[in-house]
Amino acid sequence: MAKLQSLLSSEFLASGSSKELFLFIQKVTESKSKAEEHSHVSAELQTLSHKMGHPDVPPTRMKDYLIRLIHAFMLGYNVDFGVIYAIMTTQSGETALQRRVGYLSCALFLEKNNELAIMLINTLQRDLKSTSYLDVCAALTMICYVEHPEMQDALLEPVIRTMGFEKEVVRKKAVVALFSLSRQSPRLMNRIEPHLREALSDKDPSVVFAALNVWKSILTTTSAERYKDLFPTVLQIFQQLLDGRFPRSYIYHGVLAPWAQIACLRMMANFQVSNIGSPQDIYKVTVQCLELMAHKVDAAYAIILECVQLLSEIDPLVLHSLVSRESHPLDILNQFLHAGNHNLKYLGLKTLGSIDVSLWPDEWTDGAVIGNMLEIAMNDDTIVTMALQNLDRIMSGSVLKQIGDHIKNAIRNSHETPDTQAHVARWFINHCTREKLSDAWCMEMVLFILAQTRRSLETNYVQAQCQYLKNLLDDEIHETELRDMATEMCFNILKQCQSPYLSAPLIQFCFWMLSEYAYLSKTISETDIMKQLQKWITLLDDDYLQIHGLQALEHFMKRSQTVIPGLESILQNFRISPIAEKQQIAVHLLNMIDDRAFRLAVQGTDSVTIPTTNVLSANANRPHHGRFLTESAPSPRRHLHDITRAQSFIGSGDKETSNPLSTHRHEPIRDRSLKETAESKNGKRHSPLSTHTSPQQRREIWTQDASESMLSSLIAFDLGEDQPQPSFHNLNTDTFGKLWLEYGSEKHKTMDWGTRSIHALADAVKQAWSLHIVQIIGQEFIAVDTLDGSSRPVLIHMALDHDTIIQMTVRAPSPKGLGRFMQSISC
Repeated sequence: MAKLQSLLSSEFLASGSSKELFLFIQKVTESKSKAEEHSHVSAELQTLSHKMGHPDVPPTRMKDYLIRLIHAFMLGYNVDFGVIYAIMTTQSGETALQRRVGYLSCALFLEKNNELAIMLINTLQRDLKSTSYLDVCAALTMICYVEHPEMQDALLEPVIRTMGFEKEVVRKKAVVALFSLSRQSPRLMNRIEPHLREALSDKDPSVVFAALNVWKSILTTTSAERYKDLFPTVLQIFQQLLDGRFPRSYIYHGVLAPWAQIACLRMMANFQVSNIGSPQDIYKVTVQCLELMAHKVDAAYAIILECVQLLSEIDPLVLHSLVSRESHPLDILNQFLHAGNHNLKYLGLKTLGSIDVSLWPDEWTDGAVIGNMLEIAMNDDTIVTMALQNLDRIMSGSVLKQIGDHIKNAIRNSHETPDTQAHVARWFINHCTREKLSDAWCMEMVLFILAQTRRSLETNYVQAQCQYLKNLLDDEIHETELRDMATEMCFNILKQCQSPYLSAPLIQFCFWMLSEYAYLSKTISETDIMKQLQKWITLLDDDYLQIHGLQALEHFMKRSQTVIPGLESILQNFRISPIAEKQQIAVHLLNMIDDRAFRLAVQGTDSVTIPTTNVLSANANRPHHGRFLTESAPSPRRHLHDITRAQSFIGSGDKETSNPLSTHRHEPIRDRSLKETAESKNGKRHSPLSTHTSPQQRREIWTQDASESMLSSLIAFDLGEDQPQPSFHNLNTDTFGKLWLEYGSEKHKTMDWGTRSIHALADAVKQAWSLHIVQIIGQEFIAVDTLDGSSRPVLIHMALDHDTIIQMTVRAPSPKGLGRFMQSISC
């Protein structure tokens, strides 16, 4: 009953189709699998092959059979047996509809240069001469889809004669058919071209619009110079469109014939590329078109973008002279760039990329507009890619800083798209490196991005960026701004992160940064840093990183003379670790904590009374010009020679011979520290390079040195004699250590001396550079420059690293003295 109701539906009865066609389509649409569909279609094709082979098949039945073949063909099945029946239907069809079904079948079934196409020539010639416009239109349409060498010459003249047909739909199809014949056989273009030119002046707009699209395609593939006489005609048609001189029936979404306007704009752009036509005339009509489309939508968007493309083809110097200061014609793109719809953003960015940067309005050249788009559309990889391409065109250091906040927000809010996040992060960091930015802003941005991208970036890439940051710190000699900022940034990264999702090289860099330069911070106490290091040691599963954290913790324990609660239990667990290096450093730190001298130092630190001041640094070990600052005295600008506890850069040099963040120094920290602990138990003196000196002892040393220096100067001044030069040969490790801490100018050098013996190295350096060797300690030695005439000598620390690599650190009381010494040794 349901099938009967479907058969009797008004739509089916109105179509005039047979019941068999309805049942065939129903079977195919209700198939549960491809195999079931294949069985239904194969059975239907076998039935049709049998029925179509019968003699005297009525044209009505043949039409129905062909429609069923078309359905099978659209499903991808072979229907070659039906080609001959389709051709016969075009010849023997009794009605125009039957012949049109035959032509449609031929257009679908016949392949290029099929020999059976010759059988259509006579039929097409007959229908082109018909007085019925339906037959003529069917034949013209068929010519556009069937290609055979013998058809072109035979059908050209009949098609040209249809250009005079009274029905405009026939003339329109004739224009398209002529263009198709010219594409199939370019040698016919000379005979076809005059008729295509006449079509631009046809009395019916539909024929003119069809001709415009044909000429647009011709100018796209051939030189516009050949058809330069067409420019006035195209400009006139476009002006008529802008003036609304065409029937209102061609209005689409509030725009008059948008397809025709786009064709005119593209043709004028082709002419302008060949310097054909007046730029002033083109600019005038283009601006007029933009004004008309400014407040329209849909089709108007396409016209606006074509207008902008046309303006971009005008010579920039000429366009600058035409643009008024009050209004810029390209400002209309703002509605695309600021649109909430991503499709409009894409169109705006694509058009922006085709415009010369010199033509951009000022509000685009600083990158803020594109940066805002990037921030909003981080979930759209296409828009992100196009935004970065446009930013590349205007890139500079100022643009990077202008878009910095947008990049921050974009990376912070794009964790769900890690690939896009990594792409933007890599792009921004590479530009910072390329623009050679070396200020605190660059350091902060790179650290922020490396932290936010977590593990999206490759480990090797993060390692390279950490090396880049370390080089920036090495280049900062007289100021401490970068180190202050980097220290606080690394501390905040470790503090804000509660799970170990950061990249391993970044964690390693943060450990190294805090252990080396935390004393510079006036806002972060060493106790807080030690708590973060202890937290991360427990969070991490990587033994290598845990060793780094323990070594950094050792530095702070020595400097601050404090132990964080809970550390001993952690070290007890590490003591039984299968990793030998972790086990050794855990044992060393436990011995250090158990050391009687260290415990007394911890107790002494706890009992020290700190003088009350109005301004006091959070870091008790941070040095100042005076011991304490007063509220009335403003904080002076800090330089490295003002810092009395400047630390050395481990493993850096002019040549990158090893990983600067590697834990494998010239002598592992745990080994040196074990030596120092053993020596302290035996009552031996500490190494002069050790920072194991209490704050009270340093104040006594500084006070004594200052008093002795002032007294000596007064005596010399009073007696009118020069102060005697000190004897560097009598300089001991204690004095060396005091001077090392006071000096602020520092230089690092990595060399290959060719020897593996520290004693041989010391003798060679002593002879070559006239140095006085103060003391040899394991694989290190300290020396002073004996040729310097000043009262404050240059200090040298050299360590023999793996194989024959030497790490040299030089400190001097002033940059001038440091430069003089480095020049004297030709470094």
